[in-house]
Amino acid sequence: MPLHPTVLLACLTVLAGSDEPTERKASPTETMPGQQYSPGQAKPGQAPPRKPGGGGLLLKIQDPDGLLDGQVKAVLKTSDGTERTFKLRDDGTFPDAQARDLTYTAPVFGISPGTIDLLVKDDEREWSRQATLEAGDTAPLLEYLIKGESLMEMGSETRRAPQGKLVIANESGQVIQTTHPPETEGYWLWFVLAGALGVGTWAGSVWFGRRPPGVCRLDESPAAFLPPTRLEWEHLDQALSGPLSGYRVVCLGELEHQTGNVIPCIEQSPLPTELLRAVERLAATVGPPVALLLTAPDLLDLPGGADSLETLEKAVAGRFPLWVVDGPCRWQDWQPGSLSS
Repeated sequence: MPLHPTVLLACLTVLAGSDEPTERKASPTETMPGQQYSPGQAKPGQAPPRKPGGGGLLLKIQDPDGLLDGQVKAVLKTSDGTERTFKLRDDGTFPDAQARDLTYTAPVFGISPGTIDLLVKDDEREWSRQATLEAGDTAPLLEYLIKGESLMEMGSETRRAPQGKLVIANESGQVIQTTHPPETEGYWLWFVLAGALGVGTWAGSVWFGRRPPGVCRLDESPAAFLPPTRLEWEHLDQALSGPLSGYRVVCLGELEHQTGNVIPCIEQSPLPTELLRAVERLAATVGPPVALLLTAPDLLDLPGGADSLETLEKAVAGRFPLWVVDGPCRWQDWQPGSLSS
């Protein structure tokens, strides 16, 4: 059946139009390549949608020197008397882009266009300046820099440089100052360790370089050397009533007749050094001079098999009388009627 000319013309028109590309529309939640976010969307670090008659804006405070501490707030007061307080965050919570990057962010709503008194404060300090909020449909970004006691507007006054530095320039572009980012906590740990090492080195040098304590020297004539003396048991009473009568006699061993100037040693088997220290302590007290008498030298204890009397002789060194019953034959022998020691 032949086609009507009108129908044939319509089919040719449809086929000819199929070669033209069809336009693809993005879904409300999809962003096409090269397409910007719509006013109803916001990325981290960007301002939220602003509504006519006092909508939302984004406030950023740069703190490269780490002056802010504790809870940070922003107080905005408009010319019509409206005052609102907002919490500035640096914890990565939207719309803050990154935690602990020294950039504090807060979404601000209910502020009408015009002149604004801005106050930024933490637990101890505060910074203030005036800002101007222009009227418009797009969301403005208010960004400021804390430098010392000043709150500077980011824009013509400041710009970011590589490696996180902050370059402060004037209107002509001349660089005024370059601020480096604050050091991380790891550097502070190294500083503390280096300081502790330095203090320890200094203290060690003082300790090891000090002069050890010694004996204060005196300008005195050397005392006479008193050689050790041996005597027989039967001559003991004559020695105590004769040459030893003017001494306080420390006696190790038994006596047949106890006299008033004899101080017995009650230790069973003292070491030679222990017996010597007892005599030296007694010599430091008020009274007559001291002498050491051994009636039983075998009571001396000296581990290792060394000669206890020889050790005692070297320790006494002739400083006070040392008398021993049946002592070594090489010692001075005392007999009744001989010269007293």
